[in-house]
Amino acid sequence: MDRSEIKDNKACFPSYVAKRYLKGTFVFDCIAVFPYASTKPGLIFLRYLKLIKIGEYQNYFNNFVYECLINLIGKKTLHSIINIFSLVVLLCFTSHIFAVVWMLIGMYGYHKEVPEGWVKTTEDINLQENEYWSIYISSLYFVITSFSSIGYGDIKPYTKDEYVFILFMEMVGIGFFGYMLGTI
Repeated sequence: MDRSEIKDNKACFPSYVAKRYLKGTFVFDCIAVFPYASTKPGLIFLRYLKLIKIGEYQNYFNNFVYECLINLIGKKTLHSIINIFSLVVLLCFTSHIFAVVWMLIGMYGYHKEVPEGWVKTTEDINLQENEYWSIYISSLYFVITSFSSIGYGDIKPYTKDEYVFILFMEMVGIGFFGYMLGTI
């Protein structure tokens, strides 16, 4: 990144960052790096200032990157990208949670005296193996196809518990997925 690319943004210049650091937490950092183990036991509690110092460096870095990105691509575009990224992360997290619950419901039916449910059925027709990652991937596949309202039908509920969970999951998932697509 050249100075010519960021003409008026002094926040991206190292001299500006250094001045902010000297005015900000420089003294705090000097106190935090002092070797307190060699001093009186009463001052050892000050060594925990090092943990706070790490958070300060991250804050400086985040502010520096944010201000540089605003100047390069614009504030409105940056906020749009951050919102879309946040929605995608939230969709991934929500999909994972629903996939784990769907997997647990299916495994509950698998461990009964007479196995039942989607895990047993998909294993019987050779769609998956009876191992953790295979069941999780199948569960995640089912949740994502249900969220997007495609629902191929190769994995489906077979017990009352599974049907009740699917009703709740589709109400939440389809609404959330539609909101995300509308936002994009």
